[in-house]
Amino acid sequence: MVEWLWTKDREWYDKWDSFNNSTLRGHYLQLSDWLFSYHNFGFDTELLIGLENGEICIGYGIVKAKFLFFKFYVINCGPIVKEGYEKYLEDAIVLFLEKSRKEGACYCHISLPVLKEGSFPFALPNDVLKNDGIFFSGKIGLPFAFISSSKGFGWIDLPPISEEERLAKFTNPITRKNIRISLRRGLTIVEAATPDQIREAYRAIELNANERGYSIRNWDELKNCLVNLHKKGFAELAMAYKDNECKGAFFFIKVNKRYTEIMGGTKKEYPDIKVGSFLKWHILTKSMKEGLPGYDITIGGSLGVQEFKLSFDPTIIEFIEGRHWVLSQFKYKIYNTLYPFLRRNKRAISSFIKIIKKTK
Repeated sequence: MVEWLWTKDREWYDKWDSFNNSTLRGHYLQLSDWLFSYHNFGFDTELLIGLENGEICIGYGIVKAKFLFFKFYVINCGPIVKEGYEKYLEDAIVLFLEKSRKEGACYCHISLPVLKEGSFPFALPNDVLKNDGIFFSGKIGLPFAFISSSKGFGWIDLPPISEEERLAKFTNPITRKNIRISLRRGLTIVEAATPDQIREAYRAIELNANERGYSIRNWDELKNCLVNLHKKGFAELAMAYKDNECKGAFFFIKVNKRYTEIMGGTKKEYPDIKVGSFLKWHILTKSMKEGLPGYDITIGGSLGVQEFKLSFDPTIIEFIEGRHWVLSQFKYKIYNTLYPFLRRNKRAISSFIKIIKKTK
């Protein structure tokens, strides 16, 4: 019989990280430091864990986005369920909805790591849900977009073959050509090992975002997350160097038996020395050397990013669509009216919230 525990205790968060890293269904979005990164916006987090004989077998971390009189409760990828404990999934979802209502949230949503179809060891099978289960009482979609959620995997299989054989397996000849070009351009890999190097790697990612006109979280919002994940052995920031200059960097998180690509950026240069291809090939070969079954290049990104990812022949493995519940129509209607303003000024609002919390 599973015993349920709501907690904010850091010792349980450490145990939660160990659970995520020991069960194949663990996910980087549920690591404690990723959840804590939302504290920089003035948000809160809490864990629900299911215990059997004192050991975690199911659970999730909630991000509680709170500002003014609005509360939004989010499970960004969960529940995480150990094999054999799927029957407790319904109870875990019920407890989330009960807590959201009890604590006055006007909205809540769940991004559930359940496959649309087929089977895959790193996610829950589609038949784990009952057609009349409480999850389906929610509306399709995740309109509250301030918390990153997962839509599935962009999976690249890595069978135990040589690097040259793996390279030859890419069906896109341009991909093979670009990797080979990058390997001849004198690039070297530096894996960030200190906070200063981690900052240098993230600076390359920020520069790329600025040049290409898209937004990412700034360094102050993410630095503790990156440094702590690296210290615990979950994160890697790989930099590509040439002539003593960082030409680009990619950020990866390793949970259990796979690396997941989080973000990256490369410096624009002519002629193009294919830094992006070089960094992707680095993590693929690193995964092969570690005997991992595959690599998650992830789903999503800009059109150009998606095209680049697809050139590496990933198998797209999708989760079912997330569901949301509006628990206070009045508050949610006000939020929707204010949303354009909130979106344009989210950094200023988060700073204001943090100041208010410090004065309490």
